[in-house]
Amino acid sequence: LLVELGRLDEARGYFQRTLELAPRHVKGHFALFTLQHAAGETDAALATMRALQRVAPGSPEAVAASEIFDASAG
Repeated sequence: LLVELGRLDEARGYFQRTLELAPRHVKGHFALFTLQHAAGETDAALATMRALQRVAPGSPEAVAASEIFDASAG
């Protein structure tokens, strides 16, 4: 909801806090990745995508993040 309202910094804070408390939270990683990617934060999005792939390799979220990132890179 915060993202939809354009409150990206606030949403980012919640996503990051979620991952501090639950580092294996797959949806938290994916949400942070999509926010970073949409904001053009390529290095941060790549790091978050890699963390997601370590936490949940082959998960739908990890696959989708990879596809989104690859599509924008190329």
